Amino acid sequence: MQTQTAQRFTLSFAGSDETQSFDSPEAAGRAFAQAPAALGPRVIASLGRGARTLARSMRTGAGFAKAAPRPEKVDDTSDATFWSAYHAAA
Repeated sequence: MQTQTAQRFTLSFAGSDETQSFDSPEAAGRAFAQAPAALGPRVIASLGRGARTLARSMRTGAGFAKAAPRPEKVDDTSDATFWSAYHAAA
């Protein structure tokens, strides 16, 4: 029998050991929206033994920005939920 593994989201910051974990894409999206881009936030989505970067910030010239696609441009339902929460909170 195969067990269902819940997807987890981890928010971390560049140059820091601080992390925050979330069980829902909505909560992770809101937290990423509230995190200052200059701190280098990133969200890792993990499922079972796999993980991938879902969101990150980047340096843009003299400043920082978050790469934030529109939810309708994302194929995965969980990703779209994350980005909907991000845009609602940003």
